[in-house]
Amino acid sequence: MSTHLCAVCNRFVPHWQPKGFKWGSPHHSSLHNLLQAADEGCYICQSITKSCHWRDISYLASKGFPFDFTVSLGTNYNGSHLTLTVEATCLTDDSPKLRQAIEGLDEIREKWLPKLGSMLLLGSISFPFHFHLRPIANGNQIDLRTFNTKVTDDHEQRSTPSSVQREPDMIGLLKYWFKECYNNHPYCRPSSPSFSPTRLLLIENEYSARIVETEDCNAHYPYVALSHCWGTVSRLKLQKSNMVDLLKHISITELPTTYREGISVTLALGFSYIWIDSLCVIQDDEKDWAEEAAMMKDVFEHCSINLSATAAPDSSQSNFTHRDATSILLLEGETPNRRGEKHGPSRFWFARSWVDLRQEDIVHSPLHSRAWVFQEANLARRRIDLARSQMWWHCQQHWACETHPSGVWSPEDYEWETEESQQYYNMCKRRDNHNASLGMSSLSGPITSHTWFEGDYRRDWLGKIHRYSSCDITKTKDRLIAFSGIAQRYAQDQGHDLNDYLAGIWRQELPHYLLFRATHEKPTYRSDEYRAPSWSWISLEGPVRPPPPQHSNLLLSWSMCKVITAKAIHQSERYKAGEVKGGVIHLKGCLVEVLLGSQAPKWPGHPRYEGPATKIIGPGAFDERLNGKDSVSYLEHSQGQLDQRKEGIVDGAVRRSICFQTLNELSEHIRLFIFPITGEIIYEEFKPVFSCLLLCQTSDDCLAGSDIYQRVGCLGSVEGLKPVPERDIYII
Repeated sequence: MSTHLCAVCNRFVPHWQPKGFKWGSPHHSSLHNLLQAADEGCYICQSITKSCHWRDISYLASKGFPFDFTVSLGTNYNGSHLTLTVEATCLTDDSPKLRQAIEGLDEIREKWLPKLGSMLLLGSISFPFHFHLRPIANGNQIDLRTFNTKVTDDHEQRSTPSSVQREPDMIGLLKYWFKECYNNHPYCRPSSPSFSPTRLLLIENEYSARIVETEDCNAHYPYVALSHCWGTVSRLKLQKSNMVDLLKHISITELPTTYREGISVTLALGFSYIWIDSLCVIQDDEKDWAEEAAMMKDVFEHCSINLSATAAPDSSQSNFTHRDATSILLLEGETPNRRGEKHGPSRFWFARSWVDLRQEDIVHSPLHSRAWVFQEANLARRRIDLARSQMWWHCQQHWACETHPSGVWSPEDYEWETEESQQYYNMCKRRDNHNASLGMSSLSGPITSHTWFEGDYRRDWLGKIHRYSSCDITKTKDRLIAFSGIAQRYAQDQGHDLNDYLAGIWRQELPHYLLFRATHEKPTYRSDEYRAPSWSWISLEGPVRPPPPQHSNLLLSWSMCKVITAKAIHQSERYKAGEVKGGVIHLKGCLVEVLLGSQAPKWPGHPRYEGPATKIIGPGAFDERLNGKDSVSYLEHSQGQLDQRKEGIVDGAVRRSICFQTLNELSEHIRLFIFPITGEIIYEEFKPVFSCLLLCQTSDDCLAGSDIYQRVGCLGSVEGLKPVPERDIYII
């Protein structure tokens, strides 16, 4: 790899001590100059133009928005390496035009709309690119972390990475990662090594395979499990009509590209069996599909490796279409000898931040935006990602990539580039301090479920809810079952009973976990096809954020309601974490009526919220939002079903939806109520604030005197509520 940096970038690299360095120094003056430097081989400029963000930058630039490029230097917290950040900032005085441009491209909209509101207040959107520099002392590396590196007295030599995944160097690296994990990582071993899926694909040779049914043989089959995007292309599927034929023979050359790549890697790693969903689950047999879907925890938890076709948007495409082998290498260079220094030039290595690389290669990949794959990736104990630019290794104790083949995790050298990173580091320190107090040595590598504390489990669970709810799913009715394996794993780790798992919420966490909020990063709605009670986050299609932890300046907190009963009605009692067909929660607390328009009170003479509804129900309060408008949906029942609904039975109900611009538009259809869940008093303010559910009741139920309600939103920090009589309510 060339040590080339353009004249602009080269100005910043020698400054090892950022003392006196001006924050936000100018970089290239235009996109044209940066592109020209990239074409001429500048390592930093090339890395920027090859990143996934460059498409976003180019798109906005084509719409006439100017960009300002700046450079900042800093060190990580213990000073072991220097961080160089190039920031591309889109500046504009026309926020509506910028919003319109961003909403015009789907890929950008989903990525940036979550941050758009705060950014537009500042009149800018920023795209940061992080690079790390680390010195090499006395001609030797301090920590180069490379697999194919030979260090000499004068220089280091690296082999150029392969451009295709089947070349020996790449397979050798995969084997190295697997061998290290297999021999040295006890937490990565399957808890039940004798488990085998119902069916597997037996690879007889590079041209021929067939499906085997494992129950016919009393043997264990070590296997690889493939994760991939189905897409819309046609592919060979296991069906009732072709099952006999596929048990005899499958021509590998006739399989889609993603499958062939997965089979090739499986053979190269020394395995003969691979699990592929479309070939190991009978696709036109509902009973078989339901049974196999309920087994996904075991299929991925007990596989030897989960192989992820991360970069391929569908099964017909290759993973390494955009692979640039030279971008994986580290840059080697040296700083000039400065005046007064006794020693010669300082040598260094230079690389793009692994956090940035992982964001581009994995987090924003086509595969990892899928809900089913979220579960698969979280259940597997070992995973290989065939990603956009390089291969990645993930296991319970080690993360690595081709740029950093010996690992990217080191708690004492951690990169606090995100809030999540710092939380993870704190978890590592808590774990190691706890082990030290017991006379145990600390474990190198990431936190594993075996070394977590109860609070870590809870934070991890809440984080999974937010990330999973942001994932896409083809069939919205599968949202709950595609999360069932994660729920089963959590119950296993925490010792919970799955009878306490209520459609995405644990009974032990009620009523606080009822306070989830829709983030509206994407269109958010409740589908016509029932999938969960309105009080569960699973009922919403769209990203949600679980209830936040208690305020750091909290003086006092208390519960405002009591949970009498809560239940979910399962499609099959065999699968407690699977699909539900109804549910209800019975609460006792203070129900506050909010009148809309000319509505008369439901309980004349009883206290209610006296101010205008818009004062207490502000932006973002409602769960659903479509086409830029708030929306409310609710189940409408036939008369005479009151007793059934109190039991959570919703058979025959029809969902009605209303998009609205003003609250008064709802007055003819529903009535709104506030139901406080928690109250708290914060230091310095010394006044109570309440976190509340926003509930609705149909006009017909109101006239009938029903005590059945449905959730339509959530309110935080509500003030000025007056005492009202406690009531029993049922939320369905």
